[in-house]
Amino acid sequence: MVTQERRNTLMREAATRARADETGLRALDAAVVAAIGATEDPIIAARVRRSNRVNLEQWLSRTILDPARIPTYEATPDILRAAQENARSGQGETALAAFQAGHAVAWQVWSAAVFALTRDPEELRAVLEFSHRSISTFVAEAASLIRAENARVLADMTAGSPERRRLLVTQILEGLEVDVQAAGRRLGYRLDQEHLALIVWGIDPSMEPSVLDRLVSNLANLRDGPLLSINDDSLRRWVWCPVREGVELPALDGLCPPDLRIAVGTFGRGLDGFRQSHAAAQAAQRVLASAPDQVRVARHEDTRLPALLMADVPRARRFVSEVLGRCETVSPVLLKTLRCYLRQGESMTATAEVLGLHRNTVTRQLAQIEDRLPKPLATNRAELSAAVELLHWMPRRD
Repeated sequence: MVTQERRNTLMREAATRARADETGLRALDAAVVAAIGATEDPIIAARVRRSNRVNLEQWLSRTILDPARIPTYEATPDILRAAQENARSGQGETALAAFQAGHAVAWQVWSAAVFALTRDPEELRAVLEFSHRSISTFVAEAASLIRAENARVLADMTAGSPERRRLLVTQILEGLEVDVQAAGRRLGYRLDQEHLALIVWGIDPSMEPSVLDRLVSNLANLRDGPLLSINDDSLRRWVWCPVREGVELPALDGLCPPDLRIAVGTFGRGLDGFRQSHAAAQAAQRVLASAPDQVRVARHEDTRLPALLMADVPRARRFVSEVLGRCETVSPVLLKTLRCYLRQGESMTATAEVLGLHRNTVTRQLAQIEDRLPKPLATNRAELSAAVELLHWMPRRD
């Protein structure tokens, strides 16, 4: 017969092993994100992964501290916020199915940790029976919370003004035909004008929503007319600005703090333009979400080509390496000069003006770049331009 002390020892050691199993944790992330259908939305995917880790860490850490007790589920502020935002984005019910998918993978990770410690049939039976009861109870309590929060938020959406505004905007984006004047009055924003959509979001899941609100407020202060800002969730704002095509936006890079990102759509007019500009901002967001840290702002017209070329990231990386050669690893300053030079139609004068450099400095920097390229710059313009743009947006190597 297995003593409780022996079972507790195995529970504690298995929890410690599972906690360090990065391969298993990544499999858990992938299963839940796939189940919730969020792989194309970086904000929802990041939120789901964080919730996964918080839930699993809670069970594992409490099992390590007291392996004889079944942990009681605690709804932390992070978990409550994630459940609420899943409900607001229409993912509340789907999150339940995703949670079950995570439960199945978590059990596989746990079983592997237990079998790595013992093959004794009695010990296995004692540990697996107790841990199955413990995990099932924990997951059932978590699922109950998700259902309760989903019901509460859905009730709020029918009564609360901010939620009703978000629901109306979501319906418009999904193609609902509305009375443009009446909908505009409800939103406090004219829908029959020219729009430019932006998506503003935070990359730190623990960020205070007030940081996003301040940036949106700064954007509003720069526009002539009122903009429309919708809280998609605490980490993301959908924004529409009344901007005429051809009118330059302010320098968004200077407005954007390090932990925020801004994706900019296309110009559009009326309801169709409202929708199309937002869809273009979403496409830019997908590229920007995996870009290097120093890239904070993405415009749709700048990300169309990288989005197409990065459909196969390994092939895109090989292309960059083949075209740029040793130039791939030069300083960011030189790469910035090369990118600007190509975007300015290979004009030394325009490049110097844009970068605020002396023309002779640009000439010297381009000479350093030319020395490192596999082919002369003048004979390989098309591929070189594509490779430099790819490198600018390329996800960092693991």
